[in-house]
Amino acid sequence: MTFGSTKRRLLLSSSNIIGRHWRCDTSVSDKRVPLYWVEVRWFETYWGWRSLSSSEQTRGSGARMENGWRKWNKGKISLGESVFLELTDASPPTICFENLKTKERKTLLDMDGRVVVRNNMIFYCDDEQRSAHHDGAVMEIEGVSYRVHIPTKWVSSNYVELDLSHHRVHLDIDVESLKATFTQGKVDCQIYGEPVRLLCAYAQLRKKDAEKFFSSEEIFEEWCVLGGTKTSPIERMNWERAKIKNLLSVKQVSNVEHLFLRKKDKRKWLFRLGIHAENISIL
Repeated sequence: MTFGSTKRRLLLSSSNIIGRHWRCDTSVSDKRVPLYWVEVRWFETYWGWRSLSSSEQTRGSGARMENGWRKWNKGKISLGESVFLELTDASPPTICFENLKTKERKTLLDMDGRVVVRNNMIFYCDDEQRSAHHDGAVMEIEGVSYRVHIPTKWVSSNYVELDLSHHRVHLDIDVESLKATFTQGKVDCQIYGEPVRLLCAYAQLRKKDAEKFFSSEEIFEEWCVLGGTKTSPIERMNWERAKIKNLLSVKQVSNVEHLFLRKKDKRKWLFRLGIHAENISIL
């Protein structure tokens, strides 16, 4: 969005009101913008927009529909000469988290592993058995309150037919480039970056002792051997594990909860990689 010399990137949910009023999903502190200017909504296969006020001054492209709606595939919606909305990505809306204080929205991956998606609900990464958060719910993460936005039919634009509960899933890890490839038949999926280091730690332990479950401390030690930061808190194991599942979830990999198995030993949780040891290759 552009108003005057200011540009802002907006992360759209399924339904969005844009205007000057603080109640709007995106609030614009520019006197040229009406209190409630335009509504932008996802219509299952395309974005649509309609003017809520200053209709005669608002210009935009798109085929006309009922109730003042117009399709929005590309182009700008303008108000006068200096206020513009431009659709830079026509992909369907995805899960996002709205900071209730600043109105800033973050994607699932922006949450840095603090949360994980499961069955179209959001859970804290270290508490997947309860406290499910649905669309519209408010959750507190490290002292910040977020409203959860989950599209009715959430499907990633990067669709991959890969099921991590299948016994024939293979995992190949390139430690040097921090690249992990999951393969099932003719379908594969890659993830990259620092979370792969933790995945490799789990894979190493799985190959060392295929049946054993390991404590977070043992996993942390293996992670450090592979180059992990020794001064990191032990909780980082939970965050990185959630990041891995989220990276796979946004690629629409199914049953990601099967990637890491866990069991309780007295009061401590123990973990193990779900992929069979003979299906793991570490380069």
